[in-house]
Amino acid sequence: MKTKTIFLFTFLLAFSIQTKAQLANKKFEIKMGQMGTFYVEFGETTYKLFNPMGDVGVAGTYKTENNTIQFTDKEGQMACPETVTGTYKFTLQNDELKLELIKDECTGRPQMAAVPWKQVKNNH
Repeated sequence: MKTKTIFLFTFLLAFSIQTKAQLANKKFEIKMGQMGTFYVEFGETTYKLFNPMGDVGVAGTYKTENNTIQFTDKEGQMACPETVTGTYKFTLQNDELKLELIKDECTGRPQMAAVPWKQVKNNH
């Protein structure tokens, strides 16, 4: 029984690390018509959303669990209050990040999540 418990704990820990590693240190872009191209960069636990001029519009933290991600904005012109956390289902497949709204009372995030984000291979 002890061996099974250790195995299960190790598996869950590895899966959790794998999920976070899916987004960590990656950059994605989205073209928003006449508004221009926005970029989001993920760190280990942080994210930054850049507007088309290259300025940070939002900086915040994120947490992943399985295929769910929670965004909490911390600062920026486009940031929502820290008390408004956005929860989304995410998939990362074929260099495309797709977000599906679970719950978010912030007006900007769901609009930007409605379209797939393309992974940027070379950081510019």
